Amino acid sequence: MADPYTESLCAGMLEGARAVAKYMREKARPRLDSILHPSPREILVSGIFLRSLCWMETLARLDRVQDFQAVSAGTRGLLEACVDAVLIDHDDTGQLTTKMADWATSAKFLMSQEMVNFYAGRNQSVPEQQEPLKLFYDANKSFVSTLRAKHWGGKHPQRWTNSALLSDCIAADKFEPILIPAELGMPLAEFHETEIRRLHWYVHASGTAFLENAPATMFFLMCALGFNWSSDLAVLISALTMKALKLDQAIEYMDSEKRDAKNDQLTAIFQQLKNETP
Repeated sequence: MADPYTESLCAGMLEGARAVAKYMREKARPRLDSILHPSPREILVSGIFLRSLCWMETLARLDRVQDFQAVSAGTRGLLEACVDAVLIDHDDTGQLTTKMADWATSAKFLMSQEMVNFYAGRNQSVPEQQEPLKLFYDANKSFVSTLRAKHWGGKHPQRWTNSALLSDCIAADKFEPILIPAELGMPLAEFHETEIRRLHWYVHASGTAFLENAPATMFFLMCALGFNWSSDLAVLISALTMKALKLDQAIEYMDSEKRDAKNDQLTAIFQQLKNETP
């Protein structure tokens, strides 16, 4: 069993994540509706925010220590969302916005292609329920080939930027050298190297050896850290979203709301710890 303090810390970090999710849902989310005719860039930024909100709503329900893998996956997903939000926010030419949207089309085509090749390799017809993917594959061969040649030298990259996540973290840090450390406590590249690589051990099935004979306390700490980092990333993504949509300029109390969200997060954490104090 884990010690009571560690369990209480984990519970407090969970309450902090719930406070951030509430801020995103009740304060930040309604403001997206004020963009009446969003541009492609604004649509992407809003989509990144909404996916991040969904992650926080999911994390807010993970109240058992057995959820440590899902918590770790959520933190990893929020880091990638944060990096993408920075890059699209600073997309002055629109080229990155186009590239990110085209990557989604290319990814769908890749899935369709692999599915068609799978059944062809078995000398089988594509099943009726998969027919829409085959139709997409047949209709977009030349189009997707043109997209890939335009952006990625004719190939489909793992990330839409055609760079490793660490390289994109470094690029994002250069764009936001003040905001990111102010919210996260460190640059994104440092966070990737010190935290995310360790989280990969807990998410990938091949990391089973790392968990063998691990003490119960470690699993509670993994969840606590995941909730904490996810909350910080979510607040940062919210700030970047308001900035990208130029809503921060129109809302007088944006900074105070961010502080209130952080205070609610800390209050929730300390309340849980206080409850365990003899």
